[in-house]
Amino acid sequence: RTLRIYWNNNNIMAVQLRICRPTKPLKFANNVQAQLYRLYSSSRYIQNSRVPTMHYQASLPRLPVPKLSDSCSRYLRALRPVVGDEWYQQTEKIVTEFQRPGGDGELYQERLITADKKNKHTSYISELWFNMYLEYRDPLVLNHNPFTVFKDHPQLSNQVDRAANLIWSSVRFKLALQDSVLAPEVFHLHPQKSDVDWFKNIIRFVPSRFAWYGAYMMNAFPLDMSQYDSLFNSTRLPRIGKDELASYTDTDHVLVLRRGHAYKLKCITDEGDPMPIAQLKQGLQEIVSDNRPPPSHPVGYLTTMKRDPWARMREEMLPSNQESLRAIDSALCILCLEDHEPTTPEQVSRTMLYGDAANRWFDKSFSYIVTPCGRAALNFEHAWGDGVAVLRLVNEVYHDNNANPQLCAAAEGAPPTSLVSKVEFNLPDSVKEAIEQAKKSYEIITSSLSIDILQSNELGRNLVKNNKLSPDAIMQLAFQIAYYRLFKCSPATYESCSTAAFKHGRTETIRPASTATLACAKAFEATSSASIEDLLKLIGESSKYHNQLTKDAAMGQGFDRHFLALKALAKSDGKAQPIFEDPSFSKLNHIIFSTSTLSSDAVMLGGFAPVNPDCYGIGYNMFDDSLGCHITSYPGCDGSQLVEEMEKVFSNLHAVLTGKNDK
Repeated sequence: RTLRIYWNNNNIMAVQLRICRPTKPLKFANNVQAQLYRLYSSSRYIQNSRVPTMHYQASLPRLPVPKLSDSCSRYLRALRPVVGDEWYQQTEKIVTEFQRPGGDGELYQERLITADKKNKHTSYISELWFNMYLEYRDPLVLNHNPFTVFKDHPQLSNQVDRAANLIWSSVRFKLALQDSVLAPEVFHLHPQKSDVDWFKNIIRFVPSRFAWYGAYMMNAFPLDMSQYDSLFNSTRLPRIGKDELASYTDTDHVLVLRRGHAYKLKCITDEGDPMPIAQLKQGLQEIVSDNRPPPSHPVGYLTTMKRDPWARMREEMLPSNQESLRAIDSALCILCLEDHEPTTPEQVSRTMLYGDAANRWFDKSFSYIVTPCGRAALNFEHAWGDGVAVLRLVNEVYHDNNANPQLCAAAEGAPPTSLVSKVEFNLPDSVKEAIEQAKKSYEIITSSLSIDILQSNELGRNLVKNNKLSPDAIMQLAFQIAYYRLFKCSPATYESCSTAAFKHGRTETIRPASTATLACAKAFEATSSASIEDLLKLIGESSKYHNQLTKDAAMGQGFDRHFLALKALAKSDGKAQPIFEDPSFSKLNHIIFSTSTLSSDAVMLGGFAPVNPDCYGIGYNMFDDSLGCHITSYPGCDGSQLVEEMEKVFSNLHAVLTGKNDK
């Protein structure tokens, strides 16, 4: 793509585009010409949106502070199926006292609302949520970092091709974000009306402070994009007591890890454009061909330590390793090139969830992991953001790779200046000792993790929707029924829900365990006399209630984040509040099922580790005619037993939804 610009006394008179393949590097007379070329160049950007990226950000609605009475009612409804009658009745009295006129709850509510009104630039939960993550002192690996595996690409079936395409598309995503031509994140209720050129041509001229309202009138709902600023060139830095997030500018490299060695790979040209794919492949091939033995003390293990000891080790490293650490911290992202090919779904999960820590840097905002046959995944640190920005990146990169795979051969001969530079470390003895201890601890904790994967053709979105039910509600109902069959009770369950519809929204909790799911679980017992009609009615009631919970959470009307803020205010006063000291509150927040759904046609598999020793970590998705679950557990739980029961439940649900009763 070449650009011809006609000038007259330094004024642009005309612009002419011509498509061709440049035979040599393009040169520009001045910066204006260079910027105009980039504006019209499709190879620079993964998208070139008419509407600026952050066009809606200034006018996003603020996350509402729920009414105290509403949160208390929601709390009691969530608690009812999880605790016994005696505990519940005691908690009812405590909640009544907390929310009485003039009581402590009302006073904290007023303080929260006052503070929220003084901080209109953000949400009442944002700082608390950042602090919760950054003050966490245990290791990140298996506690905070989830993963998602891309679907395989038939044309990118080797490591260098897949890695080069991932990096090339990611750079184009970053540049589009940087230059404000990445399309804003918008949920279109009626895309045929709002996700069209005529609307975009109008809305882009609406001032940013009013733009959200224009989109809302078309049933389009812009989402918060503040987390995108920490997607690239960002890292979590270990600090004593509380970590910090750091972002960098003016860096042009990714950090490649292979066999415990670190390399800087230049991925952006001196002119600020994506490095040509042939040169990226050449650089990656140079790294893959480096056969030096692994280092005796790979620094990646340091990021598996508890945060305070890691912070002390980093301080000891800094005097002689400042530039090396900055090369990691400031990199666009991490690229982990694996030496061994996982062959089973469980092996794939273990590789992408934690893998060989010599070849990881868990503090980085995100890391790509690519195996020898081109299987790829993304592992990300959770403090800086939630799944919204990450899933957008995964989707855009995957679809760009599919629509525009770069299959050219690696460049031949030596590049004018090497794209690859080795990152070396000079480690004091104390750090070497810490790495040896970290290796032992890492082996113990990762070897204790069990991973079970369930794939079933019994249920799918088509069958569920034909029965006018919610796929997510049916998946959550299945989990509840399976657990009840095993333990004859309802588990405290967490399902994450994004509140990105609001400025600086993070997440809210859906509490899928309800009196409706408990009644349904009892009706599915073999001893129950419930008919198909009874079961269908109970399933419908469970689905309807779950849909309402989801809607409430997405609109900032859950109770968990509200209670977190009220509890923080009570803590700041040094005053113990019975509602937060109550055993019922502790039981509801000791999560047994930690769940999250992965809804994307770019994703093959995804998951995370449990949040408690007696917890199940469940990542799940339902496709048109099938479903999948990724279940992790520690020795206190039997994941395989749960999977076995869940398979039976899915079969039972399929039978009922098709007019049979085989329970």
